[in-house]
Amino acid sequence: MNVKYRLLLILFYLVTFQVKASLPTPGKVENLQAIKNNGSSVWQGSDMTFKWNKPSGFTGPLTYTIELKEPNKNKWTWKSGWSSTSKVRSNMNTTGTYNFWVRACNQYGSCGSATNLNVSVVPLAITGLTAIKNNGSSVWQGSDMTFKWSKPSGYTKSLTYTIELQEPNKNKWIWKSGWSSTSKVRSNMNTTGTYNFWVRACNQYGSCGSATNLNVSVVPLAITGLTAIKNNGSSVWQGSDMTFKWSKPSGYTKSLTYTIELQEPNKNKWIWKSGWSSTSKVRSNMNTTGTYNFWVRACNQYDSCGSASNLSVSVVPWNNQYPTVVNFAWSEALTKVGQAVSFSWDISEIESCTGSLGGATEAATHASSGTTSDIRFYTTGEHITQWYCTDLTGNRFPVDANTYLESSIEVKHLSAPQNLKEQPSE
Repeated sequence: MNVKYRLLLILFYLVTFQVKASLPTPGKVENLQAIKNNGSSVWQGSDMTFKWNKPSGFTGPLTYTIELKEPNKNKWTWKSGWSSTSKVRSNMNTTGTYNFWVRACNQYGSCGSATNLNVSVVPLAITGLTAIKNNGSSVWQGSDMTFKWSKPSGYTKSLTYTIELQEPNKNKWIWKSGWSSTSKVRSNMNTTGTYNFWVRACNQYGSCGSATNLNVSVVPLAITGLTAIKNNGSSVWQGSDMTFKWSKPSGYTKSLTYTIELQEPNKNKWIWKSGWSSTSKVRSNMNTTGTYNFWVRACNQYDSCGSASNLSVSVVPWNNQYPTVVNFAWSEALTKVGQAVSFSWDISEIESCTGSLGGATEAATHASSGTTSDIRFYTTGEHITQWYCTDLTGNRFPVDANTYLESSIEVKHLSAPQNLKEQPSE
């Protein structure tokens, strides 16, 4: 190398050094911030964008050096010579604190002080885990139950779910993994007691978050509204047929049958009916006085029967309380055309009577006793009133279908007015 060339090279380096020395070092980047998808933190497995502003007042070209320290790892230079004022950190799949340092550097590699950003990455967590229960706060034995939840809010990547289950008196086990929906049906919950469900969200990297727990109580089937139709107030007359009825467990949608147990007076309890499909039953010929006890249980399609509802019915003797006609007569045996008369009746131990009050009146239902006045007849001859009644056991009185309670009145025609019709009133 000749002397002239060496002098030119030395001159070049001196000029370059003076230029570098004359350029200012950039200040700190400003407004360094992260776009977080979970409020003040970031969900595990997310991609996160962070951004900043160039140092204010610096007019020359800039690049950026980005250093990174991941949880449980050493700090390292992640990017140098980066020209944009934003960067994406992908697949932040380790929970804990991520530290970022960003420095602005001029075109000759002189870098300013670092601006720091700390970001917390947290395990995935579902929200809103609830069960659709068919019995208020519990579920009927044998039911299918849907439970549902919401994905971690703000998480945009694909998720699956792991569901663990612990049934009554059994160990906890992984019931479903890789489940993609945010709802699930548990069918045939036929063991009474507490069912425990745990649901975890898992990202595409196989990392699962913390579990959210749901407890569901499964209770025995129970009918409601067990009542008897009694024909003597709070009791039943000896020899009667009695209907009793009930309602199925409210909210239970599957098929049910019923088991009915019976204990008659001075006898042992026994299973009277099993596999009964209706919600009512007739006990015929209850001819023994005393207390009849009925127990009704609902049974599901898996042959599990719930708790029994009890009904006690008192059967009492007749005590000669047969229907008796105390009064059934017109106020007059003989009347004139157009003259007002009345009809009175009183029949004991009946529910009601049916019949008319004159030849032109229509049959009506009447109470067991009463009086109807201001009845006028405008045709002569004998007018016969015929009624039949229903006694307290629902039987006809008189018993013979061709026999009636009868009362007659004779009407004489004395200057009858023209174009008048019978005008009975009750």
